[in-house]
Amino acid sequence: MTVGPVIRTQVGIVAAGPAGLMLSHLLARVGIDSVAVDLRSRREIEETRRAGILEQGSVELLVESGVSDRVLRDGHEHAGIGLAFGGGSHRIDFHGLAGAATQLYPQTGVFIDLADARKRDGGDVRFGVRDVEVVDFTSDSRRCSARKCGGP
Repeated sequence: MTVGPVIRTQVGIVAAGPAGLMLSHLLARVGIDSVAVDLRSRREIEETRRAGILEQGSVELLVESGVSDRVLRDGHEHAGIGLAFGGGSHRIDFHGLAGAATQLYPQTGVFIDLADARKRDGGDVRFGVRDVEVVDFTSDSRRCSARKCGGP
């Protein structure tokens, strides 16, 4: 088996979905180098449909950390929900109860915004890797290995 190049970084992130990319983005903002890897291709992640409700704190984090403000332009405020039970309809007012609304914005949009931000900022994100292994996690010589199998 051919061994590829050794890449040194301060933090290795296994999974480059929205959570991994946000972690990579936030670490970069405070000067910490990272490499994020994912088994899936970027296209596979983009085409995976998931829930699309963001709490106010997530919206603020995307905008205030410099990822993108697209969530404000393309998302839709969701101020509450109606529940039907006990023979009646009951409104749950998010503003009244929590002081903030949620935002309807697909997780695909969050992923695209984060992936674009990491690319824009020179972040090291590797999609389509295989054989990811974290070795000696609790020691000072911990490392992560992976093999690239092609694809963007």
